[in-house]
Amino acid sequence: MSAVVKPCGFPLGCLIFQSSYMLTLVILFLNFYVQTYRKKPVKKNTEEPPAGKEVKNGFSKAYFTATNGVINKKAQ
Repeated sequence: MSAVVKPCGFPLGCLIFQSSYMLTLVILFLNFYVQTYRKKPVKKNTEEPPAGKEVKNGFSKAYFTATNGVINKKAQ
Protein backbone atom coordinates (compact mmCIF):
# COMPACT_ATOMS: atom_id res chain seq x y z
CA MET A 1 0.00 0.00 0.00
CA SER A 2 2.98 2.29 0.25
CA ALA A 3 3.00 2.49 -3.55
CA VAL A 4 -0.22 4.49 -3.34
CA VAL A 5 1.25 7.03 -0.91
CA LYS A 6 4.70 7.31 -2.51
CA PRO A 7 4.66 6.48 -6.22
CA CYS A 8 7.54 4.14 -6.97
CA GLY A 9 6.81 2.99 -10.50
CA PHE A 10 4.85 -0.10 -9.47
CA PRO A 11 2.17 -0.80 -12.10
CA LEU A 12 -1.25 0.50 -11.05
CA GLY A 13 -3.05 -2.58 -12.45
CA CYS A 14 -1.00 -4.93 -10.27
CA LEU A 15 -1.58 -2.70 -7.26
CA ILE A 16 -5.35 -2.74 -7.77
CA PHE A 17 -5.36 -6.52 -8.32
CA GLN A 18 -3.30 -7.24 -5.20
CA SER A 19 -5.36 -4.86 -3.08
CA SER A 20 -8.64 -6.40 -4.22
CA TYR A 21 -7.24 -9.90 -3.62
CA MET A 22 -6.18 -9.01 -0.08
CA LEU A 23 -9.57 -7.44 0.60
CA THR A 24 -11.32 -10.59 -0.66
CA LEU A 25 -9.23 -12.78 1.67
CA VAL A 26 -10.05 -10.55 4.64
CA ILE A 27 -13.77 -10.66 3.83
CA LEU A 28 -13.73 -14.46 3.48
CA PHE A 29 -11.87 -14.85 6.76
CA LEU A 30 -14.29 -12.56 8.58
CA ASN A 31 -17.21 -14.53 7.18
CA PHE A 32 -15.63 -17.77 8.41
CA TYR A 33 -14.90 -16.26 11.83
CA VAL A 34 -18.45 -14.99 12.30
CA GLN A 35 -20.04 -18.27 11.24
CA THR A 36 -17.71 -20.40 13.35
CA TYR A 37 -17.06 -18.48 16.54
CA ARG A 38 -19.59 -15.66 16.91
CA LYS A 39 -22.89 -17.44 16.33
CA LYS A 40 -24.59 -18.78 19.40
CA PRO A 41 -24.82 -22.58 19.39
CA VAL A 42 -28.20 -23.98 18.47
CA LYS A 43 -29.77 -25.79 21.38
CA LYS A 44 -31.02 -29.22 20.42
CA ASN A 45 -34.11 -30.72 21.92
CA THR A 46 -32.58 -33.31 24.22
CA GLU A 47 -35.40 -35.69 24.97
CA GLU A 48 -34.44 -38.96 26.54
CA PRO A 49 -35.58 -42.13 24.75
CA PRO A 50 -37.95 -44.38 26.69
CA ALA A 51 -36.21 -46.39 29.39
CA GLY A 52 -35.05 -49.80 28.23
CA LYS A 53 -35.46 -49.03 24.53
CA GLU A 54 -32.56 -47.69 22.54
CA VAL A 55 -33.97 -45.73 19.63
CA LYS A 56 -31.60 -43.53 17.64
CA ASN A 57 -33.03 -43.44 14.13
CA GLY A 58 -36.72 -43.81 14.83
CA PHE A 59 -36.84 -47.60 14.80
CA SER A 60 -36.26 -49.96 17.67
CA LYS A 61 -33.95 -52.93 17.38
CA ALA A 62 -36.92 -55.30 17.49
CA TYR A 63 -38.30 -53.76 14.30
CA PHE A 64 -35.19 -54.61 12.29
CA THR A 65 -34.90 -58.13 13.60
CA ALA A 66 -38.54 -58.78 12.73
CA THR A 67 -38.24 -57.36 9.22
CA ASN A 68 -34.99 -59.19 8.47
CA GLY A 69 -36.29 -62.51 9.76
CA VAL A 70 -33.46 -62.81 12.26
CA ILE A 71 -34.31 -64.92 15.26
CA ASN A 72 -32.84 -64.08 18.63
CA LYS A 73 -30.19 -66.73 19.39
CA LYS A 74 -31.04 -66.74 23.09
CA ALA A 75 -34.60 -67.72 22.23
CA GLN A 76 -33.43 -70.81 20.28
